[in-house]
Amino acid sequence: YVFDEVDAPLDDSNVMRFTRLLKRLAATQQFIVVTHNHITMAAADALHGVTSDGDGVSSVISVRFDAESGETVPEGHVVGLRQSTIRAAV
Repeated sequence: YVFDEVDAPLDDSNVMRFTRLLKRLAATQQFIVVTHNHITMAAADALHGVTSDGDGVSSVISVRFDAESGETVPEGHVVGLRQSTIRAAV
C-alpha cells in the first residue's frame, strides 16, 4: 500500500493512532508512506529521503532502523538524473 501524506490533516493524537495501526498491519503487509510528520517518521522501520541540489542530481538518503539494538544503518546513495553528474555518497 502507498499512502501519500494521509497524516497531514491529523493532530498528534490521531497520528499516533495511525502509526500504531500501521505497525500492527505491517506484520503481514508492506507500506510506503510519504510524510512530513516527525511522529510518523519516528515509527518507521526505514526512511528514504530525496533532495535535489539544483543541478539535475537527486540525492537519495536511506536509513534503516535495527529494532533490536535501536541503532541506525545508513544506506545512502545518489541517483543522478544526468549520467555525467552521478555521484556516490555514503
